[in-house]
Amino acid sequence: MPRLTQLAGLVKKSAGEISFVNPYIDFSSGTAPTAVVSEGSTIEAFFQIYDGSPQAGETVSYSITTGGGFVNSADISIPITGTCPVTINQFGRGVFSINFEITEDITTEGAEDLSITFTYNYTNPSTGAGTAQYVYDLGISDTSQTPANPTYVLNRTTSSANEGESFTISLVTANVAGGTTVPYTITGVSSADIGGVSLTGNFVTGTTDDVTFNVTADATTEGAETFSLELDNGEDTITVTINDTSLDPTYAVSASRASVNEGESFTVNLTTTDVQDGVGVGYTITGVSSADIDGASLTGSFTVSSNAASLNVTVTADESLGEGNETFTLSLNNGEDAVSVDIADSSVDTTPTYSSLTLQSASSVNEGSASTFRITGRNIAQNTTIDVILTGVTGTVAANDFAPASLTRTVTWTGASNPITQSQDFTVTLAEDEITEGAESFKCVLSATDSNGTATGGLESPTVTIGDTSLSPVIGQVEFTGLTNGNEAFSPWTVPTDVTSISIVCIGGGGGGAGCANSYGYAGGGGGGGGLAYANNVSVTPGETLIVRTGYAGTAGGRGQNGGDGGTSSVKRGSTELCSVNGGYGGSASNVGGDGGGANGTGTRYTGGAGGNGQSYSRGGGGGGAAGYSGDGGDARGGNNFSAGENGSGGGGGGGGACSTSPGQTGGGGIQNKGQGSNGVGGSYNQDGNGGSGGEAGQNGIGGALGGGGSGTSYTGNPSQGNGQRGGVGSVRIIYPGTSRQFPSTRTANEAAVSGTYDSIIRNDAEIQEYPSTLNDATVTFTLSTSDVPQGTTVGYSFVNVQGTVTADDFINRDTLFTIGSDGTATVSMQATGDWATEGTEIFKIQLASTDSIGNDTEDLQSPNVTITDNYPATIYNSISLDKSNYNEGDEVTISVDYTNNTDKAISVAYTVSSSSGSSTDFDNTYGILNLIGGTTYEGPPYAGTKTTILADATTEGAETMTVTLNPTDSNGNPTNSRSATATINDTSLTPRVPGQSLDGYIQQPAYDDQVGGARPGAGWGAVLGGDDDFVVVGSYLSARPSSAGSYEAAHGQVHIYNRQTKALLHVIENPLTGSAYASERTIMFGSGVGLTKVGSTYYLAVAGSNFKYNGVSYYDPRIFVYKSTNNWSTYSLHKTARLGTSDSGNPNTQSEKRFRVGGDYLVYGYNNMSNSGTVRYMQLSSNGTSDLSTPVAQWESLASTTLQQYQNFEAGSTVDTDGTYILYGSYERDYTSGSNTYQNTGTAQLAFNANGNGYRYHGGQTYAGSTTNWANFEFGKGVALAGNYYAVASGGDDYSGNIDAGRVRCFQLSTGGLRGTINRPVFSPGISGGGGSKFYGGQLSGNSDGYIAVLWQDVYGQDNNTLRIYNAANGSLVNTVPHPGNVTYIPNVNVDLYHYNAIHITKSYVFTRTTPLQTQGGSAYCRIYIH
Repeated sequence: MPRLTQLAGLVKKSAGEISFVNPYIDFSSGTAPTAVVSEGSTIEAFFQIYDGSPQAGETVSYSITTGGGFVNSADISIPITGTCPVTINQFGRGVFSINFEITEDITTEGAEDLSITFTYNYTNPSTGAGTAQYVYDLGISDTSQTPANPTYVLNRTTSSANEGESFTISLVTANVAGGTTVPYTITGVSSADIGGVSLTGNFVTGTTDDVTFNVTADATTEGAETFSLELDNGEDTITVTINDTSLDPTYAVSASRASVNEGESFTVNLTTTDVQDGVGVGYTITGVSSADIDGASLTGSFTVSSNAASLNVTVTADESLGEGNETFTLSLNNGEDAVSVDIADSSVDTTPTYSSLTLQSASSVNEGSASTFRITGRNIAQNTTIDVILTGVTGTVAANDFAPASLTRTVTWTGASNPITQSQDFTVTLAEDEITEGAESFKCVLSATDSNGTATGGLESPTVTIGDTSLSPVIGQVEFTGLTNGNEAFSPWTVPTDVTSISIVCIGGGGGGAGCANSYGYAGGGGGGGGLAYANNVSVTPGETLIVRTGYAGTAGGRGQNGGDGGTSSVKRGSTELCSVNGGYGGSASNVGGDGGGANGTGTRYTGGAGGNGQSYSRGGGGGGAAGYSGDGGDARGGNNFSAGENGSGGGGGGGGACSTSPGQTGGGGIQNKGQGSNGVGGSYNQDGNGGSGGEAGQNGIGGALGGGGSGTSYTGNPSQGNGQRGGVGSVRIIYPGTSRQFPSTRTANEAAVSGTYDSIIRNDAEIQEYPSTLNDATVTFTLSTSDVPQGTTVGYSFVNVQGTVTADDFINRDTLFTIGSDGTATVSMQATGDWATEGTEIFKIQLASTDSIGNDTEDLQSPNVTITDNYPATIYNSISLDKSNYNEGDEVTISVDYTNNTDKAISVAYTVSSSSGSSTDFDNTYGILNLIGGTTYEGPPYAGTKTTILADATTEGAETMTVTLNPTDSNGNPTNSRSATATINDTSLTPRVPGQSLDGYIQQPAYDDQVGGARPGAGWGAVLGGDDDFVVVGSYLSARPSSAGSYEAAHGQVHIYNRQTKALLHVIENPLTGSAYASERTIMFGSGVGLTKVGSTYYLAVAGSNFKYNGVSYYDPRIFVYKSTNNWSTYSLHKTARLGTSDSGNPNTQSEKRFRVGGDYLVYGYNNMSNSGTVRYMQLSSNGTSDLSTPVAQWESLASTTLQQYQNFEAGSTVDTDGTYILYGSYERDYTSGSNTYQNTGTAQLAFNANGNGYRYHGGQTYAGSTTNWANFEFGKGVALAGNYYAVASGGDDYSGNIDAGRVRCFQLSTGGLRGTINRPVFSPGISGGGGSKFYGGQLSGNSDGYIAVLWQDVYGQDNNTLRIYNAANGSLVNTVPHPGNVTYIPNVNVDLYHYNAIHITKSYVFTRTTPLQTQGGSAYCRIYIH
């Protein structure tokens, strides 16, 4: 029966209260309690919880009783303990259930009991916690039967099998339950021998009683093998013999190509013998990466079919790796064969890249030696520069550790750009100082970007250790002084230990003053001052002996005697003079003062002052001052001069004044040997000269020490008087070390051996800011205090980091050395850099170098801490924009950057410009620099280069997209996120205008102005033309200038400048060299040659004139006047003048228009003096010169014509042209000699080339002859013109249809000189004068940069039927014939018939030509210039 246990009773409540009834558990349904069930039964029972307040989600725990007649855990399918979830039924009662199976085992155990105790925990509101339990009992009937002993037997389908065959092993069992797993193990063979199956496995009775094995046909000869399968329970074992039926196979691999380029493919073929189909042959690929072969695996397997297999390999066209050539190798894993294919690196990577900074020399280098470094990269443009920062790693590395003393080196890439790899070496030289610092080390660090804005990644080199080979120098000095008795003194001096360099100063003895003489009443001349010489940094060997010679004082002259010369001072090593200088010369007893010393010697020398001359029967001369360190001594005054003696210069002594006493009292001032000081002041009348550089003044007529000249004496009739005075003694002083102590003034004072102490460093501020409100807030000054450290001593320092990393880059305007002043203190100041980098607060102090410049130990003295506040804002790039969304070709682009958190300090960022066409020729610049300051973007002067301009080409391409992209980082390393902006480029291309195709208008000749200051343009107006598409320049070289009523300066000349578009007169440039002010040197025919060119934004106008001089004969000296305008001729100024040189009586006015041309930045003049010779001269227009009309400068360079010296009557430069790069010149009067015949005026043309602005050189020549029988008067070169890629040469006498004077124009290729086409003279109907033919009009040939030439053909019988035609120089074809204007009305009621054109000039888009009338009206010529 079920057992119900009630653990808590009901609680009686008073009336009106709700009572809680304790719950209890009872069976509900399912397998009834106390039932007896068999093994294998399923138990399912349901229970209810009555009363209480059970809740869904609660649980009822259970516990099953085991052992002692009760079940064990193996008898049931659930755990011994557990829980059952509670749910609520429709009656509100809690219900739960249990479900499990009774194990149907094969063990006879007898009957058993099953007892399950259910426990439910609850809470009574009144009494607290309570428990309800229910015991559920069942009986189990033992239906098991213990089986008989099991048996296991293995069987096989065959006792032996060949490779490639199969066999089956079977397991037969008895008394073994179905589904029983029986493990087995295989031995005697490998897994590969039986198809790769495992050597262990399981039989499962009733399910897997049979296992089949496939013997591998492995093609390997290994002999017979025994397959053995044993049951793991040891009940049975069975074997099968495997017969070895293999054959020895072969393997070979080959490739379809021996080498390939990137992007191509090839095939690797495997050929085998005796390998069965389906067999895999493994391989491994080396020499390349997977990315190199289109991502394919570097390992794999061929699958053999019919003894063959293949693998297709595609090589990646990576275009960016630049890895060089590679070799693909495929090797079979069985080691039988391998094949290789060479892969050529055909990739092109155009991205500038810095890859490494390496050390090419030893990692340790001594002071005075150099280290070599190498920067490696690719695609770095030639002439790119990159700054390298020398950065200390250990020790105190400062600028003075290097030579030159700077922590920055600028390296220039000298080689051409290379897409694979390129390198640039540079060296860093260590200074060989005298400071003992101990070992230090440094490295090189590349700046963030190079000069083109390419990021370097801040590459760093390996560290280089600096071996400190310095020795603390031995400091000292020694001096030697001459004798006063006229005897020389020689002293040996032994170089002290450790002294290797000295500096020397030698001062010669002063010359003695002379006595007076009775003859002619001579007074005594003063002695000259001693000379001075010095030699610095003289190498010596410790222990060697040098010979020191000190100059004696020049002796005083007795009555009637000359003064003695001062002695020479010198230092010698054997017979070699290291430094020497002679003394002053003695005065003469015949009124003559002695010269100062210094004319002879070795080293840097200066001369003593000369002694003063005496005056007969009167005053004597003073002594000369000793020489200075950088100037001469002062000269003394003579007896006839009451002025004071001259002051010394360069620290020299002053000269003495004249003397009226006997003996004289005006000795010359001496100098000290301690280095240059102030100049000695000359002595007044009867007074000594003062010493210079701390030297002694004259001593009552005796020359001051050192080197002052002795005073002469005045004349006296007393025979017991009249003596002169001696000079000052000479001296030698040696100071060391000579490397750092040098004359005239570097540490030349006496110094004790190394001494002095370093006491303290203080700073004026404990905090500085990167972004200060005032400059003082960014600057800190350190003050160093010392004791007994010599003035001028220097000491370096380094940064000691307390917090963060402080380097020299954190400062600008930084003093790098302390220099000790006279008060023993020194200061250095440094200003914090606003670097935009966010580093946080940094704290540092400075520490002195271990020793100073003279070897004092600084004891590594340190300053107090200084804090750098990082308050500098970074720059944030928000966007960039362009000033337009649509641009036309020819427009300028303005770029703006929207950025924030910047300051008023400028930074720069590079940008690139590209178009959707991919062409770089759409723009004049494809990259540039933007400067950002004060929230504004600046591009163009004064902040950067020229703005980008869209080129106005003549190609119809359709609309394109322009993209402007910022470089990834700016000049301070701020990221820009490569911000970009786009705009549309409208295709506004137009076909270029061909000159001469239509009439643009005309310019009328100005009327006469007979007022004083006016001009009569005359017939010469327009005979010479120049200009470009915007301006017309008219030369009027025959203009007469009224100088007074009814009087004119003939051929005065003018130049007129007109606006081509409006035809308005802008300026009249008058002859600048005319009138009475230049009566003896007057220029005439101003404007006989004109040329206009534009260089950048500046116009240059060159004007030729002829300088007519009146010097008894009349001849011409042509001049060039160069004017310039920087504002499109709103204003102009005379830039410079140049003289061509004097010619003979040849009048150049008829020649200038042919032999005067400008192009680019050059002017070319064919200088021909009409004497069978000539030169071509050229001049750069923009170069500086003088605008002084009276002294023009000849700035010319001549172009030699040595290649044609076989020709007579050369007259080079009769006609010329230039485009700034080439010079073309003709010599049409050149004669040619062939055998015994000389053909006159055959002519020639030559071409010169200006390579890279290095000066024009002969390029090539042309010579054409009419025929072998008629070369005379051929005149090849009568006209020349450059036209783009071509040039044209006219011959004035080229035979054509029997007319010797006809002429032709030939066109040639500029680069090769090859003939492109021949233009024959036109033939036309008779004109007004009845002419029927034409000829080339001398010199009237003009070309433009687009390859067009204008040719003026002259009517054979006059000018009324001239014709102007435009040709294509590429082939000589006719393009346009410019029409004749015919009969025109100039002024009301005056009709004028015109001659046809007789002057021409072609520009890029127009041709200018002048007409003249057949008759004049009212004294005016009425010429016109037509523009077509």
